[in-house]
Amino acid sequence: MPMRLLHSQLLRYLDEVARAGSIRKASLKLNIASSSINRQILALEAELGSPIFQRLHRRLRLTSAGEVLIDHVRRTLKDLDRAVGQIEDLKGIRRGEVSVALIGGLASSLIIRVCSKFREQYPRVKLRFRRYDGDQIASVVTSGECDLGLSFLLPDNPNLTVVATIDCYVGAVVPADHPLAKRASVRISDCIGFPMVLPDQTMMVRGVIDSVFQRLKVTLHPEMESNSIEMVRGFVASGQGISFLNQININDERSQGTVVFLPIIDKFPPLNLKIVRRSGDRQIIPGLLANAIKAAVEGLEPGGNT
Repeated sequence: MPMRLLHSQLLRYLDEVARAGSIRKASLKLNIASSSINRQILALEAELGSPIFQRLHRRLRLTSAGEVLIDHVRRTLKDLDRAVGQIEDLKGIRRGEVSVALIGGLASSLIIRVCSKFREQYPRVKLRFRRYDGDQIASVVTSGECDLGLSFLLPDNPNLTVVATIDCYVGAVVPADHPLAKRASVRISDCIGFPMVLPDQTMMVRGVIDSVFQRLKVTLHPEMESNSIEMVRGFVASGQGISFLNQININDERSQGTVVFLPIIDKFPPLNLKIVRRSGDRQIIPGLLANAIKAAVEGLEPGGNT
């Protein structure tokens, strides 16, 4: 049966008349002339070929067809209100703010490019980034100090919602002119004997490195150590030694061609990167930014440059 599109004004007229049981009472509440509401209802009944209301003494009652229709009307109004609310939230994004807590080593050109593209779409959004130790990330997000947290090996926390979980593999990082640089992949044994520049014992990735070398019964004797990923990758790029980092850590230098990232055949366990937000937080903007970061990290090729 052909029907014209019901616009929201008529939907609300029908809903209010059904609730009030009277066109006059509905017109008073809606501040619309009774004749206008009645005219639209009669036109719809004519198009349906069936009455929507039984016109009783001083009261209107829904017919069987009217009950079917009003159920559709109310579901449509709920969906419409939800959509309008989301659109209003999106409008608010243009004037919004989002704060991100992240650990050292994640402040790479990858994240910078993601945020640059994000601000092209939402130029009036203010982005704030703060660096924390890994064990601080959960607390600053649950407290509301930051909207999003990015860190490796975050423990489960009932006060946090995990937006994304991404496995980031550790590889050998060598200078572009290093003897290993032309290889597609390496074994740990290939790396032994070259000077090493490693993250120190306070860094999460060092725990992964130590566990692998212990399993292989190889003792590490790094020539240089630092608690700064930036310094480690800088020393590698300048030819001071090789290191073991994940692909996000050295994204800048890979892009510039100063280092090469080599997948390791003796698999390192992945560093589990989580993007988290406070449980119950329904703001749209942090979710949009989190999804953009997730897509960028997942797009990294372990053995290539991005």
